[in-house]
Amino acid sequence: MSANHHLHVAPSRARTCVSPVRLAAAGRSTGSRIAALLAAAVVSACSTTTPPLRFHSLMDSQAAFAGAAGSSSATAPMRLLITPIQIPVAVDRPQWLVRRADDTLQLLEQDRWAAPLADELKAAIRARLWSRWNVVDAALPTSGTVAADGLSWRLVLEVLRLDARPGVDAQLEARWTLLAPQPRSAAVACSLRIVEPVQGEGSLPIGEAYRRATIRLADWIGGALRAGERSGVPSCGVAPAA
Repeated sequence: MSANHHLHVAPSRARTCVSPVRLAAAGRSTGSRIAALLAAAVVSACSTTTPPLRFHSLMDSQAAFAGAAGSSSATAPMRLLITPIQIPVAVDRPQWLVRRADDTLQLLEQDRWAAPLADELKAAIRARLWSRWNVVDAALPTSGTVAADGLSWRLVLEVLRLDARPGVDAQLEARWTLLAPQPRSAAVACSLRIVEPVQGEGSLPIGEAYRRATIRLADWIGGALRAGERSGVPSCGVAPAA
């Protein structure tokens, strides 16, 4: 899997520097010594730079999304309408959320999603469904038109948890509902908890674990869609082959 899924933003100065000469001239004797200490503190503060921001994406390399060879061409395309993905307020933010050893949560201010998390998830799941399961987004135009909604399956997806323990694992919990094409009386509610090991220190291994978890979720949904297509009714499916 590709390890470079982030951008670096050049560091910037923490604050504007103030001339230490003018501060030192503000007092005499004891006052001068205090002013000199203040001047030294200002010089130290002026030399401080903010760490670079790292922007991450759930979109993986084309090789990782390819899946089993020829799998996308083995079956006829299915059309799926993915409704807006629901995200818990706690993780619906640019910064990454990690779980510390004492089970408290911490925001990693320097590690952020490249786009809103719901958009990242939808794009990654859509890409995997297309590449491995030949499931196409019904909201995208085909030959200049958008397919009628009644001819498409529908996915309602809610992410319940997405966090990581640095150096340990990343967890993704989700539940979803699949609705067959009209008449939409047939529906099934499913849930899944995925734990992926974080293989190394730092933020890049966490990002890799998040991407693997997202691929596993998309594959489970893809397998359920194909099972539902064969039976004519929605199904939660079974764990797909790796």
